[in-house]
Amino acid sequence: MTISFSTFLSQLVSNPALLITALLTLGVIFVNGWTDAPNAIATCVSTRSMGPRAAILTAALCVCIFIHIYEYFAKYMHLSCCQNSVTPPQRKVSLFTQKEQMLR
Repeated sequence: MTISFSTFLSQLVSNPALLITALLTLGVIFVNGWTDAPNAIATCVSTRSMGPRAAILTAALCVCIFIHIYEYFAKYMHLSCCQNSVTPPQRKVSLFTQKEQMLR
């Protein structure tokens, strides 16, 4: 099922529960990402396994690599889902039985 961004926004405006859920989800993602990288860098530096500059550069490099891998797989999965999708045949619902249809 696909939905356009404008439809999503209109659903957010018309449904307060969806709006609150979306805002809370974005908040959690933002705070989680905001705290993960500094914690990873601080752990490497505090244990003296890496210097501060090397830890920051490694974290930045890992984020860049992750973003490119994610984009590659997102593109690949979208193409495979769209190309191999099969729509089920539509069944016509009739109020009449087969015998009644034959008599008509």
